[in-house]
Amino acid sequence: MMPKNVIKLGMISIFLYSSVSLAGGWQVTGRPKASGNSGGVINSTPSEVNGVSINATEATECSTDSYMPMSMLQNLIVDQEGFQFRYDDELRKLKVEIPQYYGNCLDLEFEFELKDNKLFVKAKNANNNSSHGTTDETVYQKYLKCLQKGDSPVVTRDNGGVNFHADRAKLKDAQYMELNITGDEFNTSKDLQVMFLSPTATLDNGSFGPAFGNAKAYNHCFKQENINKSGEYTAYFSPDSRIKRTVYEACKSNEYKKIISALKNLDPKSVGNYKLLKKVLEQALAKVLDDDAKKIYEEMELIGRDFKMTGGKPSLDAEEASDLADDYVVLLEKLNKNILTPYIIQLEELIATRAGPPRPSREQRKEIDKQIKLYNQKIQEYSKNTKKLGYKNVMEVLKHYGHTDQAKMVEGFRLKSHAFGRVYKDGKTDDSRGDRLTIKTANKTITETLEKFDGILHEWDQEASSRDGDMNPALSQKKRHAALTRTRDKRYQEDMKKIQEKYKDCVGWFRTQFKVQKCQQKAQRSQKTALRRRAAYNRQIGVASEKFGRYSENYDEYKRTVASTSAGNTGLYDPVGYYSEYSFGEEFVSSSDYYSLGGGSSIDSGTGYVNLPQMQQPQGGFQNFGGGGGFQNFGGGFNPFGNSMMRGY
Repeated sequence: MMPKNVIKLGMISIFLYSSVSLAGGWQVTGRPKASGNSGGVINSTPSEVNGVSINATEATECSTDSYMPMSMLQNLIVDQEGFQFRYDDELRKLKVEIPQYYGNCLDLEFEFELKDNKLFVKAKNANNNSSHGTTDETVYQKYLKCLQKGDSPVVTRDNGGVNFHADRAKLKDAQYMELNITGDEFNTSKDLQVMFLSPTATLDNGSFGPAFGNAKAYNHCFKQENINKSGEYTAYFSPDSRIKRTVYEACKSNEYKKIISALKNLDPKSVGNYKLLKKVLEQALAKVLDDDAKKIYEEMELIGRDFKMTGGKPSLDAEEASDLADDYVVLLEKLNKNILTPYIIQLEELIATRAGPPRPSREQRKEIDKQIKLYNQKIQEYSKNTKKLGYKNVMEVLKHYGHTDQAKMVEGFRLKSHAFGRVYKDGKTDDSRGDRLTIKTANKTITETLEKFDGILHEWDQEASSRDGDMNPALSQKKRHAALTRTRDKRYQEDMKKIQEKYKDCVGWFRTQFKVQKCQQKAQRSQKTALRRRAAYNRQIGVASEKFGRYSENYDEYKRTVASTSAGNTGLYDPVGYYSEYSFGEEFVSSSDYYSLGGGSSIDSGTGYVNLPQMQQPQGGFQNFGGGGGFQNFGGGFNPFGNSMMRGY
């Protein structure tokens, strides 16, 4: 009767691997490529052995000639991944897979011992091949004779050597079982290791040495060694080991998403050396992100060098500028996805941890603030190095050609880099980072600033259009100038009329000197308000005048460029000159015809600014609050939520 701890397994077919060398002087030849009936493969119905109890046993006698050493078994195994073990936490069972092997003259039985959280495996040949040898010969010797029998022997002696013909051998298919892991020999707080027990090498069993490196004595009959070539095999990982394994795999992957996930799932309550593992993950994340950032910044720097403006002229034509700008934007998107977003996610996690609950101690908050500052510096690396990374050169060329979509992407990323580098909690301001922002205010700042930038981009588009021969931008400014002038004068007249009507009785026989002064002071304040409103209109009119002059000059330059070449030049050979004699040109309108804009004001063609008419000084010595023109400069951080690259995360 078969012992309790000896299991005869079922079989299932799996794919095969290519041939391998056979130890002990054997050479495997003709190994089949795949499972099936070809090559002598035996196919059978899958089988599982359930509910098998594993009991610790100890060898009491040394009869080992029926047991196979791993070196010999490894020669017969087809699947080079070897034995596979997987513990099912829910079922508390160990699932075992015995790989395919060449099974001629073999009837292997696998025995298992569980001892001190180690599972020991033995392989015994229950086929003693009694018909192929004498009673004095060992099981191993009879096994060899069996392999050499028949018309197509599996083993032959050729040219002084011993050859194993795999193409003549039969395959035992992969075998599966489930083992109940019970008793005090298995502690779930520790790892479960699997080892193979090979009989001590003797002439009776073929004198096979260890299969994978060194072996150490298990008892006087067996030596324990690794069961697979991959090294020490762990069938079950304790909760602590699983966390460490996750950390190891995340660091080994060099993928920031896996590292961030491992950081997020790292629980100080479930692992002993939490601080060390956290530090290892943070260092791994920093290395991955820094390596990626370095490569991206180097590429951006090279692209930025190709963008140049010399004497107001770009070094690239419009198509070249657009193509290179696309490359630059692709790098920004990669930088956003692979660098900024991971850092912003970590930044948000740290700020939430700092706020609690539970609220960290003062020392813990200092450490958190230190890490936040490091992330701020990483996030701001682009916005702090715009000159080196070609930001200004790229934007100037994009401005020249009116490539507004690409310009908005570049500016949006710069704003994001700047704004989220200012998200921190310690103190109100830091000169190296800027005034403190929250995640919410950083996003708001980005959005609001980009809305202002849209206005600037519109002006870029208008100027580029005028440079390409479009007069509409200049005409639009002419109309704006006229409308602003009419509105200014009408509003000013209405304001002055109201003031005069309201304060016409400031002086009278019934008023004291004190009341007269009070009344005149109110009138003066009202007149100053009216003058400030007029000055605001004057500034807008001045801007419109300046733009009109600039757009008109751009158009004139375009006209001169076109006129300097033959209007009818088709690029074809013209031996007589018919094309050059005929005028194909438009009737160009001189920009000087548009300088008289009306509305009570005129344009100085030399400066392009409004010459305002002399206003009558209000009674009482009121000051004239005229104003200049120009746009107000804006700063801050930013982000259009329509584009993920410009969102916080």
